[in-house]
Amino acid sequence: ELKVYISCSDKEWKDKVKPVSMEKIKELMKYTKMDLNNLQFPNAFIAFICVAGKNDGGLLSNVLNGEFNIEELVNLNKEIYENWSADIDPMKFEFLTDEVGISYLIDFNDNEQIWYGEECVESSSFENFLMQCAIRQYEIEKYKRCGLFVTRDQAVPLGNDEYYIADL
Repeated sequence: ELKVYISCSDKEWKDKVKPVSMEKIKELMKYTKMDLNNLQFPNAFIAFICVAGKNDGGLLSNVLNGEFNIEELVNLNKEIYENWSADIDPMKFEFLTDEVGISYLIDFNDNEQIWYGEECVESSSFENFLMQCAIRQYEIEKYKRCGLFVTRDQAVPLGNDEYYIADL
């Protein structure tokens, strides 16, 4: 279903994605201490990384302005595991950090909702999150060459003491 939707805006997406091995998934579970806590990644997450865990074809990386790569996550989490193991919280899995350093995470304490940082719920599930990213990607592609201005005659009429920003 996701491939069909994404192909509407990016016909080459299925050719750009690269899977990750089950070995890497197991390593990631080890270095995040998920295995010690009998936690499993959501099925939609496993399905996605088995298709696009090494290269997401831009679905998450471009839309969220960060890098999504399971092999890089394994390396990062391995370093944390080896040096700061006590600081690992297996109930919160960070899967992508954006360009300003804020992480997207799966919160196992909160029905596997997707959070942006610690304050904002982005989606109720990873599956919904993927569809939201696909919709954003489609909208970006569809509207990126469209003008965003409104002519004066198309603008909403002003009330008393209101001004158009362009007039200030």
